[in-house]
Amino acid sequence: RNNQILNVPAKTLSQGVAQFDFMYSDIYERNLNENPDYMSPVQLKFSHLFTSFGIAAKNVSTNITYRLRSVQVEGLVTSASAVIDFSGAKTSVTYNNQSNANGNTADYSFTFDDRLLLTSELKDIMTRNSAEQDREYLITWPMTTQQAGQVRITIVYDNGNYSTPSTKTMTLPEGAWQAGKKNNINMVFID
Repeated sequence: RNNQILNVPAKTLSQGVAQFDFMYSDIYERNLNENPDYMSPVQLKFSHLFTSFGIAAKNVSTNITYRLRSVQVEGLVTSASAVIDFSGAKTSVTYNNQSNANGNTADYSFTFDDRLLLTSELKDIMTRNSAEQDREYLITWPMTTQQAGQVRITIVYDNGNYSTPSTKTMTLPEGAWQAGKKNNINMVFID
C-alpha cells in the first residue's frame, strides 16, 4: 500500500542461524477505471533486502600441493535492522544499527577434517565441488565500502607438508556489498 513504512526488526545472520532472504516490491499503482475492458497483469519489480557471498579456491602452482584445513570469515555486518519506505515515488531502504554481533569470533568458519585438496579447478569451499557448477552462497547484511574493507579471511593450509600448517589472513579490498548482489571471493594459490 502507498504511504506505508515496513520495519524489518533486528536480525543476526551468522553460521548456525537459518539462512533466509527477504524480498520486497516497488510501488505500482494503476487506475482500474482507465480502460476497464483491458486488464493486464500487474508487473512488480522485486528486490532483495540482503546480500550474499561465496568462497572458492584453486591452486595454479605446478610445484606445490595445497590442502585447506580451515577458512574463517570475520568482520561482516551480522546484525542490523531495516526500514522499507513505500511513501515516496520510489521505494527506499534504510539500514540501521549495523554491527558485528559476533564480536571477536568468526562469523563463518569451515573446517575440513580430511583437508580440501586444491586443484587447478576453482572449488567451492562449502560444497567441495566445482564453483562453476555448484556454488553455495551465505546470506549477510549489505555493507558499505568502508565496512567491506574490514572483512578478514583467515586460512589454514598445508603446502605439501602435513605436519606444519601455514596461516594467512587477508583483508578484502574496499567495495560495497550491495543488496541483491552475489559476492564471489576467489582465492588463488600460487608458488
